[in-house]
Amino acid sequence: MKKLVLMSLLMFVACGNDDSRVCNWLLESDCNRNTADSYHEPLARKSSATIKINSNSKKSTSVKHDTNKNIFNIAKRKQKKFRRYVKNKRYIAIINFDLPYTSKRFWLYDTKENKTVFRSKVSHASRTGGRYANRFSNTPNSYLSSKGSFVTLNTYDGKYGYSLRLKGLERGINNNALKRGIVFHPDNGMTHSAGCFMLPDSLAEEMFDRIKNGILVYVHKS
Repeated sequence: MKKLVLMSLLMFVACGNDDSRVCNWLLESDCNRNTADSYHEPLARKSSATIKINSNSKKSTSVKHDTNKNIFNIAKRKQKKFRRYVKNKRYIAIINFDLPYTSKRFWLYDTKENKTVFRSKVSHASRTGGRYANRFSNTPNSYLSSKGSFVTLNTYDGKYGYSLRLKGLERGINNNALKRGIVFHPDNGMTHSAGCFMLPDSLAEEMFDRIKNGILVYVHKS
């Protein structure tokens, strides 16, 4: 009991002072960073754009629900804007980079039923941030994630196993995705990528087969 109290006190003091090293040790002991990359993003404050609601406050629940709804509405507008590239308009895949990598921030949304049919964790690039995604790029060899609207292409067997190609649809934001080799692939036990979107090994193949060949992927960051 004394050890538990001491650990809680240490966590409160460390995170209250925003000491990223101590917070990362206490909260993210499983975080495997790229040792060849000297870039280290400080621990960010948790965003209010949380989809999973734990609060009993009606006001808090309403704010989070509205944030969630807004992101889905943006994704629907993006799907309409890029409809010439989208072959399957029933589903939209959404990644909310306002949430930390430890959250289930990947959604598969059914536009016909108007509901979420699947949720999962998804990675961002190591240079894009530690716990949170904060830096983005469309430049080859930047090793940063890209945001914006993508469309899924074909699946293939690659370096990290069964993977899914993506085409970036927004000029200057992500239109170099194919050239950069930005794809969906299994995480292979890694927490951060070099720019690709990684899903857990246990469900990657099934999900890639479900969203391949013409589904919009909207990557959100406020």
